[in-house]
Amino acid sequence: MRTLDRFPPDLAEALGASGWTANRQIDVQPLVAALELEGHQVHSLAREVFATLSGLSLEPVGGIGPNFFNDEPFNIDPILAGSGQLKTVKDVESILRGKY
Repeated sequence: MRTLDRFPPDLAEALGASGWTANRQIDVQPLVAALELEGHQVHSLAREVFATLSGLSLEPVGGIGPNFFNDEPFNIDPILAGSGQLKTVKDVESILRGKY
């Protein structure tokens, strides 16, 4: 399990404000099952990340910057990120000649 002290202070603050704690654990089985149903192989580290970060919504630290404008939260949603992406994963593996 990861702890807040492993993150830079500004990230730890943003995670804490979103409701994350070092002992946060959610049931990842529904997320893993949905991704595996599509053909993904879910690594144990991904399961750990899902268990501690899934479902959090981080508000922007700086809404206006020199290179961007962003007032949208960053939502951590493994299904939204992974669903429908298996073909892309396979293409990348083929190009890079690896298994990721």
